[in-house]
Amino acid sequence: MYRVLIADDEPIECQGLEMMLKNYFGEMDILPSVYNGVDLIKSVTENKPDIAIVDINMPGLSGLEALEILKMKELPVKMIINTAYSDFELVQQAIVLGACDYILKPTDQEKFCQTIKRVCEMIDQEKAKDQKTKVSTQIIHEMKEILEEEIMSSILLGTPNEKSFSIYLKEEKLSYRGSIFITAATVERRDSARLEKVEQIVREELKKFCRFQTRVYKNLLYLHLIPGVQVKEENYKEWTDNLLKMLRKEIVEKEAIEMRFGVSSWKYEFEKMREAFTESRIAVQQSTKQVLFYEKDNMIDRREIFTENFVEKVVGFFKTDNMHEIENEWKEKKEQIQREYWSREYVQMKAIAFLMDVYKKLHDEHELDVFCQFSYYEVLKKMQECENKDQIMEQTLEQLGQFRKKMQKDRKQNSYEERAVLYMEQNYMNDISLDEVAENVGISSFYLSRLLKQKKNTTFVEMLTDIRIREAILMLRQKEVRLRDIGTRVGYLNPTYFYKVFKKNTGMTLGEMKEYFES
Repeated sequence: MYRVLIADDEPIECQGLEMMLKNYFGEMDILPSVYNGVDLIKSVTENKPDIAIVDINMPGLSGLEALEILKMKELPVKMIINTAYSDFELVQQAIVLGACDYILKPTDQEKFCQTIKRVCEMIDQEKAKDQKTKVSTQIIHEMKEILEEEIMSSILLGTPNEKSFSIYLKEEKLSYRGSIFITAATVERRDSARLEKVEQIVREELKKFCRFQTRVYKNLLYLHLIPGVQVKEENYKEWTDNLLKMLRKEIVEKEAIEMRFGVSSWKYEFEKMREAFTESRIAVQQSTKQVLFYEKDNMIDRREIFTENFVEKVVGFFKTDNMHEIENEWKEKKEQIQREYWSREYVQMKAIAFLMDVYKKLHDEHELDVFCQFSYYEVLKKMQECENKDQIMEQTLEQLGQFRKKMQKDRKQNSYEERAVLYMEQNYMNDISLDEVAENVGISSFYLSRLLKQKKNTTFVEMLTDIRIREAILMLRQKEVRLRDIGTRVGYLNPTYFYKVFKKNTGMTLGEMKEYFES
């Protein structure tokens, strides 16, 4: 339906035009007529008609003058001039001012209908074009969101996608001269659940200053900022410091959340964004300052929570059965963790990695009973029940105590289930079955399945999966091992199935866990 307004100083002329519209265009919504230029402007502004049929000569403010004012207001109304032959020069002026057509007096019914139809078609075409533009804009916007998400995901997973980034730069018509990466953390852990709201505030503010991508991941907010040409390596710290303090103020005012920011060094190549990501993570966890810039000489390497030397020392104490020294070392380690800002999740992952290192060393050196199992799933479950870092450290110490209890003992005869576990430990990388294992230890598969349930409180599949997941994590920490090769190396022929099993049993993807171990 089209909304139509008639403006003429002759009421009878308005009535005649209105009747023709009703007779030939029943779908028209005809607004009350107006009789001068002032009322024309008021009605168009308030009622926003699609079409206005305007007499060019009206008292006071003429139709031509009204048209000029409406042009400045940029209202989307189609103006049809209604005039006599003698006003043809004025018609030309009206066309210049935005009128789309004209009707000559006295009004010819056929020509009037043709003009109205023509203008209606014009409106339909413009609406269709606007809708198409709107849809195209929406598609572009959605594609941009997907592209930005892909860029951030690739950085967080350690494989910056240069192809996606190149497409992004092309779409944004942006010349890349360098960028920085920022990790933002809430001061209070309880506030991390509201990071999505913080992200929206940050995105709205960043639009005013630079191009960017953002991502909330594991209770942290990550920002990749691409400043304009005015920001370079020489002055990025001052620019970033001012920007982040402004963001921090906005977040406090709108969400009452205190934030800290860790900022990477300036990177000229996008391929170094993984390095920038690590730098920003180290910076945000090194201090309680509002904004901390990564500077290599002033940073403590976060991988030094449990060093290789510390693992060797703990294993040495095990061999001499000196649990007292382990407890003393542990007290100092807890004090170190309290001095530095390491997240609970980070300490948890590093503690599990430490336990795996100790287990592997004791196992390889035959200090642990060959049947002692390290279950990543069980240890993770206990760690997740801990409320803070102190409890995680206590749980880790308790697990070390379990190792001590299971140190190598003389055995005259191994049970069937223990021999089955040993066979799985030695052959997990192959496509082994319950029948194969049972045959190897000399019993039926039914009997072995029952023994595992009674003595180990597990099933064959659960036991084998736990062994494979443990070995996969150990491989994951080896830099020379490629992620895509791990599944086949631990006995999974289908990579997709392996990824699903790994995620189900650890709560993380391979890439997410690798991120924790490498950062």
